[in-house]
Amino acid sequence: MEIDLSYLTNILTSPPGNLLYHLVISLSIVLIAGLAIPGLNLANSEERARHILVGCSTLLLIHIVLFSASLVQGLTPFTFSLLESLASTLMIIWLFWIFHEDDPNFFLTGVNIFLTLAFFIISTVILIMTNLSGTEGNFDPDMVIISWQLGAILLIALGLILTFIKRPPQWVIAVCIMLVLASGHALEIILIDSLALRLGAVRLAQILSLPWTIVIVQRFSKIQAKDLEIHETPKTTSEEKRVDTKPTLIEYLLSVPLQETQQDKFKAVARALSLGSLADICCLFKLNKENDTFEMIAGYDLIREVFIDQAVLSTDSLPHILKTWQENRILKLSQSFTGGRDFETLTELINYPRLGNMFAYPLPSDEEPLAGGVLLLTPYTERTWQNGTTSLFDQIRPTLGRVLFSPDDNEQLQIELTKAEEKIQQLINQKEALQADLLEKEFTVENLESALKQWKARFQIEKLESVNRIEKLQEQIDQFSAQPEDRSDISSKLEQMAAKIRQLNSERDQLKKELAKAEARINTLNIEKGQTGPIRLSMETQVVSLDSILANVRLKIASQLAALSIDLEIVNPDGHQMIKVDPELTQATLFGLLDNAIKASSPGGKVQVSQNLSLETGMLIIQVTDHGKGLTPEEQKSLFSAEPEMNPGIGSIQSIREAIRAIRVLNGKIWLKSKKGELTTFRVQLPVRIID
Repeated sequence: MEIDLSYLTNILTSPPGNLLYHLVISLSIVLIAGLAIPGLNLANSEERARHILVGCSTLLLIHIVLFSASLVQGLTPFTFSLLESLASTLMIIWLFWIFHEDDPNFFLTGVNIFLTLAFFIISTVILIMTNLSGTEGNFDPDMVIISWQLGAILLIALGLILTFIKRPPQWVIAVCIMLVLASGHALEIILIDSLALRLGAVRLAQILSLPWTIVIVQRFSKIQAKDLEIHETPKTTSEEKRVDTKPTLIEYLLSVPLQETQQDKFKAVARALSLGSLADICCLFKLNKENDTFEMIAGYDLIREVFIDQAVLSTDSLPHILKTWQENRILKLSQSFTGGRDFETLTELINYPRLGNMFAYPLPSDEEPLAGGVLLLTPYTERTWQNGTTSLFDQIRPTLGRVLFSPDDNEQLQIELTKAEEKIQQLINQKEALQADLLEKEFTVENLESALKQWKARFQIEKLESVNRIEKLQEQIDQFSAQPEDRSDISSKLEQMAAKIRQLNSERDQLKKELAKAEARINTLNIEKGQTGPIRLSMETQVVSLDSILANVRLKIASQLAALSIDLEIVNPDGHQMIKVDPELTQATLFGLLDNAIKASSPGGKVQVSQNLSLETGMLIIQVTDHGKGLTPEEQKSLFSAEPEMNPGIGSIQSIREAIRAIRVLNGKIWLKSKKGELTTFRVQLPVRIID
């Protein structure tokens, strides 16, 4: 038993499935908007709720317009299918916009507005052109709908690429929704012939996928959970003031120079700075310009009293902080700062869902104006950074930069000692390499001396052999000099052969001339005979205008037009354009077609002629139309047969034959379109050279 997919999908395009489709989609959008409205009263979710409300309002407006269009009487199936395709495409665009709410710039919104206007204009143009001339004249309805579905699938593919790159919240659900919608559009393409321009497959995909958009409201619950988590562990100002940090701070400061390794010194400095500034987390960063990276050389969590693991980050991971430090400015951000690449990097680095208030201070070194910096975070206490913290770091900035980024005396001596040892080792390696190279050179010299002796001996032998060969050749020369008669015989033979070659060349040239004359005569006879064999290009070309060609032909047929009171309509928009063509053959073509049209028309009738130039293909297009009795398809076939039969729809068989003969010589083409009892149109295409 086979399942008729077209029947299943058509359920949603006819009552009562049509009403069910509109109710499900509308209620889903209204439910999401209703759940997002309370978020407008929350400080941390106001922007997010407004974003979702704008997107839901747009989707609901699109659906209301589609529902209203379905109630309008007199819409053709093609018009309604085009409107529904437009609505489904706009819903895809704005669904992506709803899920990508964390985009801080206007780029995504601008792209959505541009695409919305572009698709609306395209659909409007198609509807206008269809209503003016009918769908059969300009568009194939099935192909238009298929093209629209392919465009929707392409938009989904581009949106999925953007989603995989940015990965906004609930991006997995967004991907699943868009894949279901893409499946619906693809199924619509497969079933286009059997659905009769009804988009039931697209409606089914929307019903299955759009209700899942409700997962967006989870973003508000996450924000409320974070707010509760923050307020569960409040810390009063009086408790902070009762803690005396001086003894512990002094102990930490005294332990800094006692550290044996540089990494231990960095950790001691981070711990002392964290306690001295009362920061929940203190991180020390070093900028490596060669590798274009940020190195977190030490980090300390004062609340948990643990050190944070080192990390190496690319400068792209902290773009906002890097830009501020490069401008030698201090960066202070409140806990509402949750956007951008900096927030994602630091959240992953400290492994805590909140950053709190941020204080980022740049530090120089003796060699660089920006060597690194200090980053203070308050994810636990939410402490704000006042001017006192800035003043503290301004006072200790030079000393802190030297401690972190400049080596002390012992470290400097250790570095110099290491460099000296490396230099000594390099010299030892160079000495060993030179000794090995010297031994190799000595061995090479010995081999070359031995080879030189062998070449000298060989040279003496070859020299002796050469002298002997020279003596033998001299004897042969003397023998040839004593035989002059033989050379004279050879010279006479060469002269005879050269004379023979000249005679053959002369005969060949004469035969070529005779062959050219014969070919020219054959071509002339073919033209006079009117044969339909191989077509040649006309060589009698001149530079003329389209106006002059048409004027000469009109002069020839003026008496015929006056005798029959026939009105000649001329369309010649490119009349002043100069072209290079055979004017006589072109005029013969135009005269033959007009003579036939005049003779086929009734007295007082009308004959239309048009000339157009195609700049892209370099073709002259001539079209002659008469409103005579017309031809049936069988009569049209017989017209181009070897012996055409006379019929009332043709004015002059001889004129048409002469026009076809001229078209063949000009290497052109001719078409015929006729409708019995209405009109007959001959369309000719001739290659010309357009003069700029």
